[in-house]
Amino acid sequence: MAEDFRQEANGLITAIGLYTDNSFFLSVPENDPDPTEENPLRLKSLSFLFNIGNIKKSTTVTIDIQGQSERKQFMPPTLIEAQPDRRTINLIAVMAPANVTYIGARTIYVTIGKEEYPFYFDIRRKSTDSMNTMPKSSTPTKKKRKAAVAVSERK
Repeated sequence: MAEDFRQEANGLITAIGLYTDNSFFLSVPENDPDPTEENPLRLKSLSFLFNIGNIKKSTTVTIDIQGQSERKQFMPPTLIEAQPDRRTINLIAVMAPANVTYIGARTIYVTIGKEEYPFYFDIRRKSTDSMNTMPKSSTPTKKKRKAAVAVSERK
């Protein structure tokens, strides 16, 4: 899971904004309400990389996402061609934009042929106010900066 995955011309995949586990934190001001259907938070993108192995013949892949109450199609049925010279195929699925309508767990279902595989991830909230580590009193105000300049000019 990342902000974006890019397939390079040489076959390598570049991850941009990689989330290192199955959770990520939304940074929101402490007094802001949680996102809802009526008032979602919008991420530029949210991308998933699936490495699919043992593709011996062409097969169809679909991806659904289970939200709070309903399961929605995330990626329509896509035909994946078998690659005789490769044992695995990389599939990149992108939500752009990604509307976050609630804080909590989600499940992505990847269906390959007739087999379904669940993947779990969690969206959590982190207050931007708690991320500010400098105490407010130590932040110089405009008046304090002017006073400091005036004192240093007198010396």
